[in-house]
This record gives sequence, C-alpha cells and structure tokens, in this order.
Amino acid sequence: MSGTRESSGGHQGGRPGGLWRTVRTFAYGTPLYRYMLAGRVPDRIAAVPSDSWPGNSDHGRMILEGRFSLLGHVVLLSADPRDPDAWVPENATGDWQAALNGFAWLRDLRQVGGDMARRRARELVADWTDRYDDWDSFAWEADILGERIANWIGHHDFFCASADDEFRARFLDSLFRQARHLGRVATTVGDGTGLVQAAKGLVYAGTALPEEKAWLALGKRLLSERLA
Repeated sequence: MSGTRESSGGHQGGRPGGLWRTVRTFAYGTPLYRYMLAGRVPDRIAAVPSDSWPGNSDHGRMILEGRFSLLGHVVLLSADPRDPDAWVPENATGDWQAALNGFAWLRDLRQVGGDMARRRARELVADWTDRYDDWDSFAWEADILGERIANWIGHHDFFCASADDEFRARFLDSLFRQARHLGRVATTVGDGTGLVQAAKGLVYAGTALPEEKAWLALGKRLLSERLA
C-alpha cells in the first residue's frame, strides 16, 4: 500500500472523507445498490491464474491459532462472531487492517498445507462474507477489493475446490458482487500501488469469470495507461 492509510473506526468505518464519504455511503450503502450488484452468478471458476509467491509457514501456523503477523505486527483476531470490529482491530494501523482484508496471508496457510489449513481458510473467508456481504466504506475500498479478489481467486484451488456446495455458492456470489463493484470504481483510484491492486483484481476476475470479459479489458487498459 502506498502512503499511510487511516484506520477504520469499525465495521462501517473507513477513511474519513467528509462530504465524499457521505455521498459514497448514500450511493453504495443501500438495498438498491445491493440489487444493482446482483446478476447471474457463475457456478464455477473457469480459470485460476497461478499465485507463485511463497508463503510463510510460521505465520500460517500463527493464523491457525488466531494470530496474524502482518507488516511486522502481530494481532490476535477476535473469534467472537458478535464483535463488529473483528476484521478492523482497534490496536492495528489502517495499513495493517487493509493487509488483513486483502487476504494475501492465504499464502501462509497454503504453505502450511493440509486439511486443517484449508478448513481455517474457509472459516475465515466465510466469516468475512458474513460480516461484509454488503458494501463497506473500508473493506470495499478499490485497492483492498482488488487485492482480495486476486487472492481469493489465486488460492481458489487451495481452499475452495474441495469445499461443499453451500460454501462455493456463497463464495462465488460474494466474489461476483465485489468484482462488479470494482469494475465501477476502479477508475477512481489514483496512480500508484492502489491502482495496480485494483487493476490486478479486475484482470483476475475477468480471467476467472470469462463471461465478464469487460473486467479483463478494463484492468489491462488501466495498467497500460498508468504504469508508465
């Protein structure tokens, strides 16, 4: 992440932004917008771009215990399903919260391997979708969104391919709606790392869900226009 991100104030937190934040909440945080994100959800992922980055097995074993080591800081994640701030712990920085919600740590669980690590990955993805099924001003920021989409797709075969039908259906529904929102807001991201993360998410989504070729085209266009 480029720069320093403001931490979220809670589940409905996010970067302070005065009028812009109010406008976004009015536009995206409504039942109507949830309906607009709906559509025909595919029943499978057609292609999974490989994720070749190695994970850290020590960090993965910590995740099995509920502790996350991100950006040099270890935080114990709340296991209480009633805790609205579990994914945005108050004792963590905004950048740390963004890394947690970006799911790159799935590599660490994959590095551990085995059924226990797979189940833990599924539990965490399911908990996230339960809490953030609708748009959120922090967790659905375009750069965090792009990072999460790429990591969910890149690790699909690790944690989702062997899951039951109910989990796969929930996962694909959430993935589709997140990608649809990203396709609408990716162009609003400024230049830098955040733009690359958003574009990467679009490229992964457009590759994994080939019926949505517009996402792939948009992601490639953003990269070609901005990388120079």
